[in-house]
Amino acid sequence: MNLYKYVSLPSVKRILTSGRIGFSLSSYFNDPFDKPVAMPETTSDPVSEIFADVRAWAKSNMWESNTGILSLTRTATNTLMWAHYADCHSGAVLEIDMVKAGFTDVKKNMIPAQYGSVIYTRRRQRGPYVSKFDVGVEVGGTHNFVLKHYEKWQRLFLTKPLDWAYEEEVRVAKCLKGLDPDGVSSNESGNCEVISISDNERPLHCFAFPVGAIVKVVVGVRANEAEVTKLKEEFQTISVWKATLDEGLFEIKCAR
Repeated sequence: MNLYKYVSLPSVKRILTSGRIGFSLSSYFNDPFDKPVAMPETTSDPVSEIFADVRAWAKSNMWESNTGILSLTRTATNTLMWAHYADCHSGAVLEIDMVKAGFTDVKKNMIPAQYGSVIYTRRRQRGPYVSKFDVGVEVGGTHNFVLKHYEKWQRLFLTKPLDWAYEEEVRVAKCLKGLDPDGVSSNESGNCEVISISDNERPLHCFAFPVGAIVKVVVGVRANEAEVTKLKEEFQTISVWKATLDEGLFEIKCAR
């Protein structure tokens, strides 16, 4: 199972050098709708309903602050994705083997890649759950995938406005509870280094992946040739491809 990550060229070098890839908190996503919203418990008592709303709000905050999300896509040739996430075609796309990277492991991922397909819709689902949650999970502290809570995970982390459907997004979610916020540490989700992104000092939780998980790098049509040459020289074991523009169609192709 291979998926793709659009990034800038400096990010390619950082990822390949460190052997780590960043998981973001949803509070830093560019869409304010894209955050976990827990459903309040249904009750016929107006007073109890108020407290149910408060509990749901608290749960949403716990999920949001303790869950890191890696956003991926099914395609390496989406022109909008190149423009929006790969530095206006000056960046690159990483092809990642999800199995080799450990992102399909149900014991280390709260949402593994094989369950991470995003649902696009115009209306948020707020009705009663169909699933019976007869297996308990810790709010903001669940490291493994719990199939019986999959409907809940879909509503919390895998539902986005229809406008984003062009992304064909697949997500991997990891629990961040127990990690050192200022350095390298480990929890049940894996080995992680927390770094600060300079633009707004947002934390990025960079989880380690094994050698061989990055299958290839596709550099954009506007990528700096000198930087691409350096990339090839420094990482000779990685296959580096080049994105090209189709002469007759508004399409991007990838070639060696």
